[in-house]
Amino acid sequence: MSDLDLALLRTFVAIVDTGSITSGGRAVGRTQSAVTHQMNRLEVQLGRTVFANDRRRITLTADGEILLEYARVMLKLSEEAKARFAAPSVAGKVMLGTPDLYAAYLLPDVLSRFSQAYPDVEIQLHCRRSVHLHAELMRDRLDIAILTEQPDLQGGETVTRS
Repeated sequence: MSDLDLALLRTFVAIVDTGSITSGGRAVGRTQSAVTHQMNRLEVQLGRTVFANDRRRITLTADGEILLEYARVMLKLSEEAKARFAAPSVAGKVMLGTPDLYAAYLLPDVLSRFSQAYPDVEIQLHCRRSVHLHAELMRDRLDIAILTEQPDLQGGETVTRS
């Protein structure tokens, strides 16, 4: 089997979402005959029937239901990849503060993935107690900090609770 064609999957999902071949074709900018041809190609490529023979409404076969789940995921990933590479390059320096314990146990994996996604961003890590990091945030010496919640500290967003 050859690779699944995203254009065929996009048309397939449009038909399902709109409920008709004609409306699905409009959604992807194709004529009804072009859409019918695409769906025939998709079924030949899969070696399976994805639409049931119901002339009154669009009905998926069991294989069509399974394909729909995969098609939605594949199209979403395709859109995410296009958006990621269409985004402007990010560069600069980020001053990040965190307690030592978080730096040792939580950040290695996160920072590794971040540096792969944004290789031109330099992260300067400042490790101190949360109360001191909060003070540095208030004086604009840090861009962002991960703190342990303290009763007297205001603001911020709770990331997790143990």
